[in-house]
Amino acid sequence: MFQGIVVTAGRVLNLKDRVLEIAPGRALKTRPGSSVAVNGVCLTVVRRRAGRLIFDLGQETLEKTDLGRLKKGGLVNLETPLRLADGIDGHIV
Repeated sequence: MFQGIVVTAGRVLNLKDRVLEIAPGRALKTRPGSSVAVNGVCLTVVRRRAGRLIFDLGQETLEKTDLGRLKKGGLVNLETPLRLADGIDGHIV
């Protein structure tokens, strides 16, 4: 579950063969298997490299979201998941 608070922007490094690489604007506590919302779409980190988060995109994700139209160098909003010990920020809707 995400709280809808963007924690940083990321820059699209590559989108090819259904693999999305993003450089977050600041370090995020993630590892392979972590969830990250990219422009509101929940994705799973499949690999990490120095300063990069790498995601595999399914065909349905590309068809049902705008992620397939991302351009190299473009910016995306990144959200980390809400953990049970976290405070709730923003507005409850």
